[in-house]
Amino acid sequence: MTANAICPRARTRMTEDVFRGFQEPTDGRLDPLAPEHVAPLVGYLASPAAARANGQLLVVHGGMVAIVERPKVAAKFDAAKEAFTFEELDELISPYYAARPPSETFAAAEILGLKRG
Repeated sequence: MTANAICPRARTRMTEDVFRGFQEPTDGRLDPLAPEHVAPLVGYLASPAAARANGQLLVVHGGMVAIVERPKVAAKFDAAKEAFTFEELDELISPYYAARPPSETFAAAEILGLKRG
């Protein structure tokens, strides 16, 4: 059994607010944000050809597919007792995020800027 995650940059009802400022091409070219770019990747991953693709994160956008490396543990916090309290989480995690650059997210700015070619 395999399991992969696809991060499509596609214009759908769910993402209409995200891509509101990105106009569709008017010159007859396929919109880079068209969901049609995602379907071939889904078909490939569902086929026997992708049997060795497992545990992967793939970004697809306008004729480009990027394979993102697995995430790493950036920090670890343990509860003082059996379970965390809100206050304990605030004391542990809030300083971590206060010291961390806002651009260091899983969204990763370099992925957002990827273009075909």
